[in-house]
Amino acid sequence: MRLVRALPDPPTTTVEVLGVDDFALRRRHRYGTILIDMDTHKPVDVLADRKSETVTKWLTEHPGTTVICRDRAGAYAEAARAEAPEAIEVADRWHLWRNLAEAVEKTVAAHHHCLRMAETEPEPSIERTASEQRRMVAEQVHATRQESSILAVAAKLRFEAVAALKNKGMGIRSIARQLGLARETVRRFYYASSVDELLGAPRAGRPTTLDRFAEYLHERFNDGCTSATALYEELQTLGYRGSYSSVRDYSRPLRSIGAAPARKQIDERELHPT
Repeated sequence: MRLVRALPDPPTTTVEVLGVDDFALRRRHRYGTILIDMDTHKPVDVLADRKSETVTKWLTEHPGTTVICRDRAGAYAEAARAEAPEAIEVADRWHLWRNLAEAVEKTVAAHHHCLRMAETEPEPSIERTASEQRRMVAEQVHATRQESSILAVAAKLRFEAVAALKNKGMGIRSIARQLGLARETVRRFYYASSVDELLGAPRAGRPTTLDRFAEYLHERFNDGCTSATALYEELQTLGYRGSYSSVRDYSRPLRSIGAAPARKQIDERELHPT
């Protein structure tokens, strides 16, 4: 490592298409900025922080950039306007795909009820009761999954941080500077009445890997096998490739009810398609 660090840095030529993004040196505490030559896809420099002044200084010392590929961070936008006002600013593909995926996920979550098929025949009362029980169980399970998902946890922490600073009387610009977030991001959290408004409606009814095995799981649960570990091992022998936590979370509300709703028996040929 000493020999590598002793090597001189390669000379930085004019970078016409410059990629700018931040990275965590210590998550939530310290961040740096990496600069990429988007023509060669190779790094050209690493900056000690992600402040606009630091990026501005680099652009001043390395003129000639015509295109800046960046995320929506306000600091990078200010640096581009200050030292490369003629440069075209574009969004990189990763952030475009990420923003699109999050928008689609929240939209589908908010309108999942539109995808439900209308029932064509009235069910007998006992079947209707079982259907209602299944729906209650599914809503509880999916609500738990959404509550613990990475997106939900991150949104909840960010919402709480913005709300705490808002209650202290801080404005959007000051909050964005203190938390290191883009102003538009802070604006969404600032004016949201709750974190549920940002996440969309609960995703009950969303297909999961466990759905194919639900009938078998219900049958075994009613036979007295209520251990999530045992159920997970049995499902694995039938071709289940999901996680143990999914089986555990699914069976938890069943244990609170004391029984699983009756479901028709699964043909093992469905679990092992040829």
